[in-house]
Amino acid sequence: MKFEEPSSSQIFLMVVMANGIGSFFYRNYVKNLNLKGNERILEYGSGSGAISRHLAPILLENGGHLTCCDISQRWMATIKKRIDKYPNVDFKLGKIDKVDIPDGSYDAVVIHYVLHDIEPELREDILQNLAKKLKITGKIYIREPIGDHGMPAAEIQHLMQGIGLNEIDFKINKMMLMGQITEATYVK
Repeated sequence: MKFEEPSSSQIFLMVVMANGIGSFFYRNYVKNLNLKGNERILEYGSGSGAISRHLAPILLENGGHLTCCDISQRWMATIKKRIDKYPNVDFKLGKIDKVDIPDGSYDAVVIHYVLHDIEPELREDILQNLAKKLKITGKIYIREPIGDHGMPAAEIQHLMQGIGLNEIDFKINKMMLMGQITEATYVK
């Protein structure tokens, strides 16, 4: 699947999956982040809004804010249709090192099923730029597949440690229909 500018059928498939069986998995993942709801969160690679649509209402209840960032105009148009009703959400289109997002302004960054689709030689720079957006003690929550289309769990650990983040939680889980996944939390 080409994520930079997906086809209409790819967008349809992802939205159907996110609203169908996937909704349970996305909702539980967000619930398990144990957010207070008053955080400023940057979701990197928001795509279809599968995670965003569960983050936005939690943050709305308690004065939090969500910034959805993606490089794709088509994904951005899709997510805006899905969660534009939330006044606590803004949208940034572009590469993380080029968009207008001040450094040190977020409590957390969420990366969900995105990093493995980025060319390996670009991953460290992207993560470094995301870490800059965090406040001191800010967290990066990451969930990535391990299998054939994924990336090794050890690579995530190596990348995060390489940019100076400390691991506070790391699990390898098995998800129905998805296979093995890495779920981890890192702190600045």
